[in-house]
Amino acid sequence: MKSKISKLTAILVLFLSLTTILQAQDRILTEVDSICNTALELPFDEGIALITSNFEKCRNSSQESICLLKLYFTAGYMYQLASNESPANQQALLSESIAYYKRAHAIDPNDISVINNLFLVNKAMGNYENAINILDLAIKADKKSKLKYEINKGDIYYEIKDFKNAIEFYTPAFFMNVNNEGLGWKILYSYSQLSDPDEAFGGLVTFSGKLFDQEVNDLARNGYLYAVKNALAIKDNEKAVQACISWAETLARKNTITGTYADELPDLKTWPSPCNEELQMLLTNSFGKPENIKWWTVNDFRRHITATIFLKMKSAALIDGDIETAVKMLETALDIAPEFYRYDGDPKLKKYFPVKLEIAIELSGLYNRYPKLDLNNAKYEALIRELFNEKSMHYLQNDLESIQKSHTMLGLIYADRNVWKSTWFAGNAIFQLENAIKFQKRIESKNPEKFKPVPSLYQMLAKGYQLTNQPEKEFQALVDAAVGYLDLDNLSMADSIIQKAKNIPRQDVTYSQKLKELDLITNMRFNIRNGSYDFKNKNIESLEKTITESDLFKMTNFKNDNSFLNRQKFKILTDMGSASSELNPAYNYPLFEIKALNYIDKEKALGNYQDINRLNHIEGKFINNLDSENAISISQNTNAVANNQLKSWSLNSGGYQTRIDANPDLIVAGKVYEDITKGSSVKVVNGLDQIQIRQGEVIIPQELKDKETIDESKIQQVKGVRNVRITDKMPTK
Repeated sequence: MKSKISKLTAILVLFLSLTTILQAQDRILTEVDSICNTALELPFDEGIALITSNFEKCRNSSQESICLLKLYFTAGYMYQLASNESPANQQALLSESIAYYKRAHAIDPNDISVINNLFLVNKAMGNYENAINILDLAIKADKKSKLKYEINKGDIYYEIKDFKNAIEFYTPAFFMNVNNEGLGWKILYSYSQLSDPDEAFGGLVTFSGKLFDQEVNDLARNGYLYAVKNALAIKDNEKAVQACISWAETLARKNTITGTYADELPDLKTWPSPCNEELQMLLTNSFGKPENIKWWTVNDFRRHITATIFLKMKSAALIDGDIETAVKMLETALDIAPEFYRYDGDPKLKKYFPVKLEIAIELSGLYNRYPKLDLNNAKYEALIRELFNEKSMHYLQNDLESIQKSHTMLGLIYADRNVWKSTWFAGNAIFQLENAIKFQKRIESKNPEKFKPVPSLYQMLAKGYQLTNQPEKEFQALVDAAVGYLDLDNLSMADSIIQKAKNIPRQDVTYSQKLKELDLITNMRFNIRNGSYDFKNKNIESLEKTITESDLFKMTNFKNDNSFLNRQKFKILTDMGSASSELNPAYNYPLFEIKALNYIDKEKALGNYQDINRLNHIEGKFINNLDSENAISISQNTNAVANNQLKSWSLNSGGYQTRIDANPDLIVAGKVYEDITKGSSVKVVNGLDQIQIRQGEVIIPQELKDKETIDESKIQQVKGVRNVRITDKMPTK
């Protein structure tokens, strides 16, 4: 008993001693904080004296390092502030500031506040080489902010007018965040200032093209204007025309185009080129007769741009209430627009959907809404005859995509006029929409990369079935419409249609099963969006099982439609990972993202642009494993030769087609992570982000292999892995 009491007494004494020590340490640090705050409020000389007089106090304390770090940092900061108020003595004060910051940095080389201020002071002194080297230290200490430090490097070169190096650092940083418009303008200006005119023009056009691909359209348009001015400065008319055409192509993406855009173009006295002259006439609606636009209608690509600009100018005319002008613009656009089959034969047009489709639908709608513009339906009937003649030609050519677009166009026109039945079998919306969908399915069955959600066609067709009393077909069309809206991430519309479909009596067992599947998907995705899952749960594996062992993930695929379910599971799992990353500090191992990659890897097409953001999120989870040169990129040059070294998906949305390329090592990284954790007795293996993957070669640090259970022979068998290497010296990024 006495022995137990003695032990308890010893433990109590030890506890009280530790408590006393900790309290003393807290008092010292609190006192230092108070000294630093007081010094900052005093006149400079008094404040510095107060700081330096307390150095010895720190050295005699148990918290010497932290104590001195605070004092050194404060002293450096005070000299830094004083330099702003004493221009005549600025360099001397900054030198003192650097000296103190260096002392602080020696105590803690990873203190990012110290590193940042060291950078600022060196930059202010003009020590640009030192400043750039310090930014490298900042990147090592604060990897998450690498983007900011790369921009800081670019800023240094920009300020000293070394524009080539500024571009080198700015460009990758910009494409990590294309919303940084100010940075984009700096890049454009930097290119325009390059001494070699050819290099400047090429850089402006290339960078603007990348902006165009990323849909940063206003900035891209201004980039092409820079290129026009660059070409005119060296009197290179051919290059100026090239940039002028690209400017017009970018302008054509605007929803509404007015004559004010003509003010951006060079003065006609300065550059009386047909490209410039006719474009200004077109934009100001001063061309007179359509045949006066000659240069801009000389080939299919220019005709597409011209017709699209007319279509967008129509919107401005309608806003002004000028219906007659809007109709004339559409009629002119219809005459100019290339026929559907021309798009497949022109490499520049292949990425676009034919503008004639939208023009014809808009024009028919205006004829319908304003009967005075089309007495006796003469114009409408002539339009329909022309469209049917074109459709017949597409059938003769067996051009499936043109046939599909013709049926779509006629279906939408008839639907707009509520023509659901007709004495002639083809003269109604139901026939045309059914065939538009049928041919879309035929196209996708031959080319999965041409997948395109068409929920609005199904929804319109459902309306036709309802009005013609065909409930079973209406139910099926609604289910198919909901599928498309889920692919487009329009959950509200999908849910609305699902609820409507539930109220329709039906007999089709397959479609009834599909409706249950869609209901599960929609509810799960709403639950993720609304935060209904416990994303903060530290037991991530439990949360993952809740999802992957749910009824949805066990369901049999609808009519072997694996692609739809794969895309939905990709969306669900990535969104779960995003929410967990944001809300759960314990979510380090990318459990959801790995499984999401497994599903989307099986597909050749994405559903919509939000899926690109999902891929970017997943890539962020593996960014330390990959070569940053092959980050996810977007290209509308879908005709370019496919790079076998990249993993690609297509995206057919809006008025053009897009290709998304990713580093295939991203897929490999997910599979390697999954393989390693499967072979480990512990679910999560720490340090996986140290593994590097280079073109299928998996490079593992010896230290990680020694510390964790990693079987390289099993990793060697992972799909996409060509070699596994254990090394003491890891490659630099």
